[in-house]
Amino acid sequence: MAQIIVMPALGNTVESCLMSVWSVSVGDTVDEDTNLCEIETDKSTMDVPAGVSGTVLALLVEEGDDVPVKSPIAVVGGADENAEAVLAEHGLAPQTTGEGGEVDEGGEDDLTPSADESGSGSATSGSSDSSSSNSTAARSAASGRDSNRPGGSETRTDAHGAPAEASDEELAAGVPEVTGEGGEVDEDGEDPLAPSVDADATQGSGSTQGSSGSAAGAPSGAASPRARHRAEAEGVRLENVGEGTGPHGRIIERDVEAALAAGPRPTAGTKGEDLSGVAQGTAIGGRVGQADLAASTAPTQPAAPQPAKQQPAAPQSAAQAAPAAGEYTETPLKGVRKIIAERMINALATSAQLSYDASADAAGLLALRKKFKASPPELGYNGITLGDLVCFATVQVLRNHANLNAHLVDGALRTFTPVHLGLAVDTPRGLLVPTIRNADGLSVRTLSDTTKELAGQAREGKIDPALLSGATFTVSNLGSFGIESFTPIVNVPQTGILGVNTITNHAVLTDDGTVGVQQRISFSLTADHQVVDGADAGRFLADLVRAIEHIDLTVLG
Repeated sequence: MAQIIVMPALGNTVESCLMSVWSVSVGDTVDEDTNLCEIETDKSTMDVPAGVSGTVLALLVEEGDDVPVKSPIAVVGGADENAEAVLAEHGLAPQTTGEGGEVDEGGEDDLTPSADESGSGSATSGSSDSSSSNSTAARSAASGRDSNRPGGSETRTDAHGAPAEASDEELAAGVPEVTGEGGEVDEDGEDPLAPSVDADATQGSGSTQGSSGSAAGAPSGAASPRARHRAEAEGVRLENVGEGTGPHGRIIERDVEAALAAGPRPTAGTKGEDLSGVAQGTAIGGRVGQADLAASTAPTQPAAPQPAKQQPAAPQSAAQAAPAAGEYTETPLKGVRKIIAERMINALATSAQLSYDASADAAGLLALRKKFKASPPELGYNGITLGDLVCFATVQVLRNHANLNAHLVDGALRTFTPVHLGLAVDTPRGLLVPTIRNADGLSVRTLSDTTKELAGQAREGKIDPALLSGATFTVSNLGSFGIESFTPIVNVPQTGILGVNTITNHAVLTDDGTVGVQQRISFSLTADHQVVDGADAGRFLADLVRAIEHIDLTVLG
């Protein structure tokens, strides 16, 4: 009995996973525990077991593809079964492709999903580039969906053998996120960023029409929490986004981004009014308003003919010159890097971030580190680093600064009693921030051991995703790179982040009037000015400087 394996859902907020490496090939025999592939999320990497026994009939996505959860990734069944028939049984009707995997003259994708029996199915096209019949039928089915046809002999399962179908409540589950201001609406009452639906494009993508006469590609209304928050923040109407690319036509964040990329549309134009006579709108952002339409229809006197004047051609600047082939490499953002980019922009757009710098005498810090390093190994102190000592001091200081050990969620400040410290870690996959739970209750030695353990798991890509969220304050240490000052970005909904800089030599005037050299360590605190005033930030840094300069007493608790 052939079964379609789908991309597993690894959490309420995970909408897609990056297909890193296939561990099997078409024709391989697998059992339930065989690893089919390795996938990557914004938090970790993991192996996906087959969950069933049989022969790999088709691999539906390529390595490097960003695949929505619950989307088909492979077909496993009997060696005598055909992948095309299995896909057709589940509403993924394959078509033949031309030479080299190109779409044939019919103009349709070779794996355009067919409409279900109710007439409300949507079509999402994929791509195909395999020469074998199984691979040809498979490579572009990642965006298809189960038609839920009754009486079918095959069942669609996820990687663990469970049914792929999920309830609406499960699909819509998510965690609270902070959203920005909504987009402005012009005087015509329409959203300037709401894209119109092209009927021709809808028909060309294979959508069908139900008995009610509405297009089957119309959105079902289901949208992920991240998509809803993004649409609200950007002022995009979900009903105008169209059919989503998630499972069962669900709108996910990438669909909202596609609507944003389409750019603003003149509201009069979407109503079918003729804008050919309007050269430039005078409304906000250059939009065409009612005044522009009235001016374009008013009778005008013909202008007196002017003698033609030859204008010399402006020389083309180097910046305007088209780059020659081979001068740059373009790499699409995927996986962790894409998530980092989205979160950084969202953080800056939804918070009022301001940075403050301060420095402390590092003599006591260096002396204690030297003493720990020289201690007997059996005591377990010789692995404690300067960064560990700074993190310990930070945790102790945060106890007295509740507005920095907090989250700002939906206009409410949520302060925490325990300190859950996030530690920015540089990994081969990008920046990850594991969380040290209840860090304020740990000794300096336990904090040091926990930091090293979580950082190692993050670099290996084997960290528990649950440990990559929930931090109440973050520390980012760039001191080992010789950085003397920087502006770390707050990881919203947190309200603060501490940047740790390198130790530098400073000239100081000694008590006897001579000039000496003092080693100082500097800190860069970024705080959300919505809830943390400058005086609050200054008091935190003053307390931190005092704790660092007396670190030998700070570690005593």
